[in-house]
Amino acid sequence: MTIRAIDQTWVLSSRDISRGSSCQHCTDLAMAVATKNPQALAKIDGHKPDLSEVLAVIQGNDYEDLLVAQLRKNLPTGEFIELEKFSPVAKTIEVLEAKPMAVAQAGLEKSYGEVVLVGYADLLVRDDFEPGLASDGTLTLLPSGKEFTGYTVWDIKHNANVKPEHLFQVGGYIECLQAIGSLSSHGKSGIITRSKEAVGHESSELISIFQEASKAMFESLRKISPKEFRLNPEFVYECQASSVCEKVYCEYPSLCEQERINRDDISQLYGLHHTHRPKLEAAGFDTVASIANADPKDAEGVIPNEQFLKYQPWAKAIVSSKLLGEPKMASLVDPSEFRALLPAKNEGDLFVDYEWYQPTGEPTELVYMLSASDWDEKFYPFVAKSREEELKAFQDFVSFLLERIDNYPAAHIYHFHNPETKKLIELSERFGVLNDEVAKIIERMFDIKKEVVNGRMVTSFGKLGVKQLGKFYLSDHGSSSWPDTDDSVEDGLDSMKFFYDYLAAKGKGDEAEAESIMNSILEYNKADCTATSRLYTWLHDGNFQFNS
Repeated sequence: MTIRAIDQTWVLSSRDISRGSSCQHCTDLAMAVATKNPQALAKIDGHKPDLSEVLAVIQGNDYEDLLVAQLRKNLPTGEFIELEKFSPVAKTIEVLEAKPMAVAQAGLEKSYGEVVLVGYADLLVRDDFEPGLASDGTLTLLPSGKEFTGYTVWDIKHNANVKPEHLFQVGGYIECLQAIGSLSSHGKSGIITRSKEAVGHESSELISIFQEASKAMFESLRKISPKEFRLNPEFVYECQASSVCEKVYCEYPSLCEQERINRDDISQLYGLHHTHRPKLEAAGFDTVASIANADPKDAEGVIPNEQFLKYQPWAKAIVSSKLLGEPKMASLVDPSEFRALLPAKNEGDLFVDYEWYQPTGEPTELVYMLSASDWDEKFYPFVAKSREEELKAFQDFVSFLLERIDNYPAAHIYHFHNPETKKLIELSERFGVLNDEVAKIIERMFDIKKEVVNGRMVTSFGKLGVKQLGKFYLSDHGSSSWPDTDDSVEDGLDSMKFFYDYLAAKGKGDEAEAESIMNSILEYNKADCTATSRLYTWLHDGNFQFNS
């Protein structure tokens, strides 16, 4: 749900407030869409992501369904009421009159004059009870030891920790519940996390958090009614920085990205410091091209000179890529430096990559694939298709690496970025085994991104991931196209969704579909391993240059 315009009123949800509290641009665009501004509607066309395919959303819904099913089983008949999705507040009021122990998917609403907040609380719980665990570890309600005065509000989140936006979401629900006279006078409300822990806070605290988060947005909405709203003709259709999109769960992230490219916005520059942007723009460096074409002397005193000299090669790569319609990279050092930083090639070298997945409602990740390839691109996958197989896959993988090290004492185990070392340590600590063996392996591991790539090259993609670099030496992730290619499994988040689909297919008994999905994941993981070995060769040979 996003902001709606109904007559003279703005109708919004807590997710709208989450965006609006951090990004005025998000609010302005949502208001334009709500009032059916033709230009805004044309701009967003094709840019709204399909949330039904977003794993975090899918698992959030699955976890809520899981806990609701546990309550349904554990509570007496008639004491747990599940409302239909998007039930109105009138139905919630009607159900609460019977004073059940809990109500799921309770429709709530409160008017703030020109603004109406609408939401659907996961759980309303009688305050003479509180969320807790049954003897079998499932969610139930336990006596709170206090008398009944009303209901508390609980939202279910498939997160390990409570986030600020979770708290003001509950704070908004509390204000709505208070408005209909059903709020507990003493009970705590809060979040039920992935571990089933009920993290509670006083109502007054949550209301204060909500009011602080919503204050600026409510003031903005109250200044003008839907019928009077007109979008500024010079409105910029993207957030000023991609970090804002990530922080507030931008509704149209691909629109922001495309608009930055179309406007040649300087936020395309990788790692642009937030304090540098206003200074650069004030000095006339308001596009990537203006930075690419500048005489560095003209930028002296604007930002530190060394920072400008870091941004400029990146700007030149982006400008050249747009002009020629193909990916571009720039080496910031003499190619011989890459060769000098790389360990000597050894016939026993391996190139590793892992895949992991957060099972719904479980406290730890499942590292379901630990793989390696060699110089001949022979692939060695160690797969755990279930939690029960994880330890054996880990042990077998460690044995494989140790045998390699013993046979080739001068060999290295190459990886790209740091998850590969971290996951080995986490697995060793979680299972309480192979601590010394893992330490021996880590001594032979070499992070190509950290030790060689970072700070020594730039690309027109604005990123230095192995998939972006692979476009310059034709890895199996895709051909050298611009700006990108569509692959069956594009990145780590996609592989997690594929594994989710694999488990779903197994659960339905569709072995053929499950095998097909697993084969796609294996192909993707192998491509990551071989991309790393090809990256070594590309960097070692140094057969690249930047053509402006």
